Amino acid sequence: MTYDDGTIQAAATELYDEHRSLDALLRTLAHTSERKKLGGLLDGLHNQLHTHIQHEELPGGLYARLGALGETNEAEVRRLVDEHFRMLSAVRGMAVRVKHDDEPLAVFQAEIAKLISWIEDHETREHRLAKAATG
Repeated sequence: MTYDDGTIQAAATELYDEHRSLDALLRTLAHTSERKKLGGLLDGLHNQLHTHIQHEELPGGLYARLGALGETNEAEVRRLVDEHFRMLSAVRGMAVRVKHDDEPLAVFQAEIAKLISWIEDHETREHRLAKAATG
């Protein structure tokens, strides 16, 4: 665990650590072809994403620290916050459907591939904001 001195750099370090953990879960999810296991992994992803998003958005998180810099990143931060809600909804929906619907597994695997690409793009934009703010 790293020391949080209240800086954007400290929040960015937490962000990078959590993204590595999320990325590992996403890799596992991408290579899962068992329906029951997929449901459990999607539940786990939802929980981990929810916790991660709270760390970013709540007071003291990266987004609040970026907001303290003024309006420079306001539009991008709003876009990222909106994506958080939509990502959580998408993951929860897939988790419920994979457990209760009889859609082919290939449908979920295609949706998961799109979700992974979306999350990777989202993380890249967050990293870019954090890097720009920390110099």
